[in-house]
Amino acid sequence: MLCKFSLLVVVLSVLVLCVCAQDPEASIATPLCGRGEAYTICGSSCTEPKCKPDKPMICPAICYMGCFCRDGFARSRNGVCVPRFMCAYANYEG
Repeated sequence: MLCKFSLLVVVLSVLVLCVCAQDPEASIATPLCGRGEAYTICGSSCTEPKCKPDKPMICPAICYMGCFCRDGFARSRNGVCVPRFMCAYANYEG
């Protein structure tokens, strides 16, 4: 009986390892984003709305995983996402 139990434990361990090896991202937790942000698998800070836009630049077509401002929000000068209409207030920091 002990031999069957040991064999069962080994088989289950191998199955768990195989499942994790097939999908390594399954064990990676999605990071918590700040207020007004959403986690995106393919985003770019280059195209993210900003309260005070940088000078025009060429944006590379590269995806980055991370927290980006949701629709209707823009990145303030102190790095937080604020409602776009609040960008008009120079001292508003979110």
